[in-house]
Amino acid sequence: MISETTVVLQIALAALLGSMIGFERAVKDKPAGIRTHAVVCIATTLFTAVGFAAISLSPQGHMGHILAGIVTGVGFIGAGVIFREREGVYGITSAANLWAVAIIGITIGLGYYILAVAATVLIEAVLLIGRKIEEKLKLKN
Repeated sequence: MISETTVVLQIALAALLGSMIGFERAVKDKPAGIRTHAVVCIATTLFTAVGFAAISLSPQGHMGHILAGIVTGVGFIGAGVIFREREGVYGITSAANLWAVAIIGITIGLGYYILAVAATVLIEAVLLIGRKIEEKLKLKN
């Protein structure tokens, strides 16, 4: 079982990484900004860490159930930021980002810190570079 101090450090990292991804959304005035991304990342990290500890105490438990619960819950949140207008559908990138920060939170909760940081850096790069490419080619995102 991991210590509470470790979990506190994990959720601090989750707050930082989730905020980084949410910052890009907030700057672009998109649905779900810094707070939403940070909270989703913190919550999934905590849920994963506590769930992992609970499973270690109860051999009948299975981590897959915990992860499935996270994915289901984040799916509902993501659906809430997607909306349709005559011109098209909006919020899909924000919903995808929420799903991604949930996975980053799970990754942190399982102790894969370098993987979580690498994923965050890559997502940031895709968001920033991808937007420039879309604008240059006049593509709709």
